[in-house]
Amino acid sequence: MPRDKRAWLFKRNERPGWWVGWYHNGKLRKKKFDTKSDARRYARKLEGELNANIYYEPSRKTWPQFIDEYKENQQPLKEHRTCQEENSVLRRFTKFSQPGLLCAISMNTIKKYLAHRRKTGISPATYNKDLRILRLVFNYAVKKRYIKENPTLGLDFASVDQTIPRILEPEEFANILRAVEDPEDEAYSLRWRTVLSVLWSTGVRPSELVAVTVKDVNLSKATIKIHAGKTHQERVVSIFFKDAVAVLAQYIERMPAEQKRLFTCHRSRLTKEFRDIREEAELPDLVLYDLRKTLGSWMAANGFTPTQIAAQLGHSSYRTSERYYINARPSVIKKAGQYKSPVSL
Repeated sequence: MPRDKRAWLFKRNERPGWWVGWYHNGKLRKKKFDTKSDARRYARKLEGELNANIYYEPSRKTWPQFIDEYKENQQPLKEHRTCQEENSVLRRFTKFSQPGLLCAISMNTIKKYLAHRRKTGISPATYNKDLRILRLVFNYAVKKRYIKENPTLGLDFASVDQTIPRILEPEEFANILRAVEDPEDEAYSLRWRTVLSVLWSTGVRPSELVAVTVKDVNLSKATIKIHAGKTHQERVVSIFFKDAVAVLAQYIERMPAEQKRLFTCHRSRLTKEFRDIREEAELPDLVLYDLRKTLGSWMAANGFTPTQIAAQLGHSSYRTSERYYINARPSVIKKAGQYKSPVSL
């Protein structure tokens, strides 16, 4: 049996009692017992844990050290916005709880923090986001064996009423298209007409759209390859409306030859410019993400399954897509690029 998979009994000179010895992470460990039977019982249990690879020894890692490690190892794989949300929750938790050792954080510590957050008047959805992020972070600590159990387990998420997605009516979308028309700046008009048409007909996230390159677009098949998705999984989405395919083809034809990405701007710039557009269209509560929700509801109404909607929108689970079935009326499924847009693009 390997050295780090066994435990043994021994006595130390003439001292009373029995000792159990074992190796963990290359270091010798030992523990004293008053009787030989107690030492033998502990040694059997210890050997079982060592051989099953479930032995746990409390880490002396501090909370700040752990958070630095988590950010270094886990966050490079995530979107910038996700990292911002995680860091915001971790900063609030650290400021309120002021934890020292990682292993000293208990369920009661988490409860006190969440109770404090509730007193500030946050919504149930925000409460759930805080709990979900903390659970994710502590899962990493368990995986690294810094702690034995996740202190957030056993804490329930708040009940959240299911909201009906904000769906854009054809007349409202027509108003937005009119708001981007500028006879004195045709390039601006075409760019925004293309942005809106692609979002309206594919349901991609604005952050995914700004990462699309010309090579990712297949006009003949009416598809776009998405690389920078929220789930970090590459997918191919359909451009459902043939009007949108025509607008996109016109935009690509007029693009500079050296330009690789469709849109050379950050998502935040699109969001900022869209605020002026929605005011012009007299839709002050509208956001670009509502175009994605509109496409999801349109797919549900046209007979697509939750699995198909999840594949198009890049949901990690088809259950997220089921909310688009509220008041949906099934129709006939056609091929990409063969549907007529409810609005002339």
